[in-house]
Amino acid sequence: MTDMILKLNYRIDQNIDALIKLLDEVRQSFLRLALKNQVLRKLYSNYLFRTMTGLMTLIAIIFPISILRPDILLVMGPLIFGYPHMIASFRYLVDRKDSLRTKNRSVLFLIFSGFSILTILIYNYELFLSWMSFGVWPQLLSIFVLVLVFYLNLSISRKSMVLGTILALGFCVFAWQEPLLYAGAILMLHNFMAFFHWILNCQNRSQRQAAVISTLGFFVIHILVLFGAVDVWLDPLLLNQWRVENTAWFLASWSEDPLVWYRWLVLYTFGLSIHYFIWLRAIPETELKSIAPLSFRLSLKEWQKDMGPSTLKIILLICVIGIGLWLFHYETGKSLYFQIALLHGALEIAFLPSKINLT
Repeated sequence: MTDMILKLNYRIDQNIDALIKLLDEVRQSFLRLALKNQVLRKLYSNYLFRTMTGLMTLIAIIFPISILRPDILLVMGPLIFGYPHMIASFRYLVDRKDSLRTKNRSVLFLIFSGFSILTILIYNYELFLSWMSFGVWPQLLSIFVLVLVFYLNLSISRKSMVLGTILALGFCVFAWQEPLLYAGAILMLHNFMAFFHWILNCQNRSQRQAAVISTLGFFVIHILVLFGAVDVWLDPLLLNQWRVENTAWFLASWSEDPLVWYRWLVLYTFGLSIHYFIWLRAIPETELKSIAPLSFRLSLKEWQKDMGPSTLKIILLICVIGIGLWLFHYETGKSLYFQIALLHGALEIAFLPSKINLT
């Protein structure tokens, strides 16, 4: 049995190495061609220009899709980026400079994942938690993780823990009294939470400029859409055709106007895609020591340094299982991902005070 596990572990390492090598070769070939141009070379070596160019390119692609076919983003976004971005955010919720970060983060992640999976399954199959509002348990679990992080000494102050707990308890009350309004609010708010974490994670003026400008632009787009700037392209009848009418209503359950539902669906799918970019690209790059982004191999080493090689493989397995459910049992996969997304939003809110360095 031990030999079988060792062989499987060796085969997984080989496959990961082969994939990383292929990705780096493609990346190097592209950069070798693109960076012959001096303007592109200067752009690539500057965080502000590089990040803003990447973000503007993403907006130019994603925004029209979110207006014309939001259903595509609802399926493809979580399928490709959903689970990886949740794990990425887990790495940056607390200080990564802790000398014991690998051991403590591995323990924290395994405990957190175990409780999350157990709670989701119990709730999903309507066992003894069926009486509890579906929005309450993510907030309670976020408090548990916050306290656990504090006692594992992962660089979080007592004041930050207390304030994060108060925030989570406040949302608990909201979730208990108005579960539908809470769910819609937390799903929309968690897209903004990524921007706040980005701003607070910045290490210098250039990074902070990029984060603040992006946040303001994100806010302006929301205002424009909510006041009807894209209504000329919206046809509420398509919501039913794309089978996203329930999702659209869920985001704005306080309204009976399908046009209002459509606007909120556009903003949610658009914001979700930008949210992925921030956690997977913008925030990790704030901690770069080089002027250029890390290669795939160096990025993998950073992940291993944070989570440990063994834990990283468990994470990979969880992602594969989640994507498999999404592909082969869509309703179950969608339900589980939705509940994990609520938990993700709760964690972003609970850990925000820890980024303000309260002492």
